[in-house]
Amino acid sequence: MTWMNRNIIVVLLGTATSVTTVVTMLYLQGKIGLPLFGISGQTIFGGPLLAYIPVGAIFAGFLGSLGFLAGSLAMRNRPAVIALVAILGISMGLVYVAESAELEYYIGARGTTKSVPAFGHFLAVSAFHSRLYQWSLWQGGEGGESMASLLSAGASTAPHGQGTGDSKVDGIDASVQGVMASEDVSKTSAGRQLTEMTEGVESIGTMFKAHRAQSILLVLQTLGFALGGILVYVHLRSITYCKDCMLLLSKKGEKTRYFSRSRDMHLSVDEVLTKLRDKQLQQAIHAHLAKGVDHDGNWSEYCSTIEIQRCLQCRSHVMDFRAKHKEDKGWKSIQVLAFSTTTPEPIDFG
Repeated sequence: MTWMNRNIIVVLLGTATSVTTVVTMLYLQGKIGLPLFGISGQTIFGGPLLAYIPVGAIFAGFLGSLGFLAGSLAMRNRPAVIALVAILGISMGLVYVAESAELEYYIGARGTTKSVPAFGHFLAVSAFHSRLYQWSLWQGGEGGESMASLLSAGASTAPHGQGTGDSKVDGIDASVQGVMASEDVSKTSAGRQLTEMTEGVESIGTMFKAHRAQSILLVLQTLGFALGGILVYVHLRSITYCKDCMLLLSKKGEKTRYFSRSRDMHLSVDEVLTKLRDKQLQQAIHAHLAKGVDHDGNWSEYCSTIEIQRCLQCRSHVMDFRAKHKEDKGWKSIQVLAFSTTTPEPIDFG
């Protein structure tokens, strides 16, 4: 299976879990009457500023992202950048559907959960005939204008400029004004197209201004819903992967040895690094296991670790070696003693 096909399957799994989560929340909302998807931080914790925290959308997004995470780990798939675009697109679509359905609930939709077909019909109608923006326009919106006045907004006429002082330019300007005076430009094909474009731009701008608060809410809910998928994407992209197969590596094993003195640790680490640089990987593993102890204690101040990972497709192995010393807040890596290498040969701790 190709890398792109794996990404498509993983995105489809994430889409399925996301759709299932949103539909289930909307169905329960119809049953119990609580806006589960649209619930905010203000509803739960109180405080006006928390109204801009879309708790319901964030919760739904994290549940929906579990399919994306499980599918990626099961197939060892490293997500492509296009998967991030898909996450944002899916979030936009599902937030639009959820908010359209919640608006219908708010207006007074009844009997939507009597049966599965009735609920499916309700979701389809509320999505394809959404009244998200019509609702605030009918209320007058912030601009106080009706739907008809917005859609019929005309273009303003700009005044003609004065003479420039250049006789050639003024002559051309006079000629153009003469032509415009003899023929109404708005009746020409180009004039009508320009007028329609201007009306469309002005209508969109006026609608956005009238829906500013609602648009901000939709953006916040979309980002909140997408948050879970984005975090999963970032986590998966941080995992070590096979650059040839574009698959996440599978962990084969890890062994750590602990030391109480710096001298003992350095003797072990120097021997292991020498063999690693000479590509004697299996011998390096034996040298690592021969010194130190295999359990941590109050006396331990240093440790060294070998981790082995492999690609399940090409069977190549990756060995990572690192040394650490203990500090008050835990173990800190000693970067100068770190080493990593890849080999097509099988290696193990046995």
